[in-house]
Amino acid sequence: MDDEKQLLTGQLAALLPGVVEGLPSAVTVTDVDGTIVYVNPAFERMTGYRSSEAVGQSARMLESGIHSPEFYQRLTETVLAGGVFEAETTNRRKDGSLYIEEMSITPVPGPDGSPAYFVNLAKDISERYRSRQRLALFEAATRELAAARDLAAAYVAVLKLVCETTGWVYGEVWEPGPDSLLQCVASWQSPGDSLDGFAAASRELQFARGSGLPGRVWATGVPEWDQD
Repeated sequence: MDDEKQLLTGQLAALLPGVVEGLPSAVTVTDVDGTIVYVNPAFERMTGYRSSEAVGQSARMLESGIHSPEFYQRLTETVLAGGVFEAETTNRRKDGSLYIEEMSITPVPGPDGSPAYFVNLAKDISERYRSRQRLALFEAATRELAAARDLAAAYVAVLKLVCETTGWVYGEVWEPGPDSLLQCVASWQSPGDSLDGFAAASRELQFARGSGLPGRVWATGVPEWDQD
């Protein structure tokens, strides 16, 4: 019976690498120093880093700078104590873009019983998060519109809500005037940001359909971004 159990254990151990390689979730294995010792193909697809680029590097290579030191301290204390750490985190891909992952870090004990390795199982939930954020923003904007005393107040309230949700410091509303030219009818800026001059200049501008950034978005109906 012991021989059969050992045989089964050996067979399972032989199968495990193939199973991990084929998982749709990203798998990262680090040692106690936080050095990456293994990643699976799903990790490569999610982060843009090849295995050869990631292995040997610190897991901090993925940090976005968004989370506080206290967050990482709580993570470290949890797994070093033998616990499982679960969270939604924002990380940075090789190309610099951000993504949101749902992750779970499990310690793997060594011969002495203390954690020797840590297995991070993660999946990209960026689109799910954005959908959730859009729904929450839509519901909040609807409440602001219902409470506004007039359209001008509604514009400012919604701009403030959108900017505070997205982290932007400034926003504008453009609408067609009687001459079918776009004009800026409302703006909002976060406290402490001196953009009064920019807002005043925007009020003086007009754009035809297809002209300038506002006019191009009006013509295409597609969001557009200009890098500063």
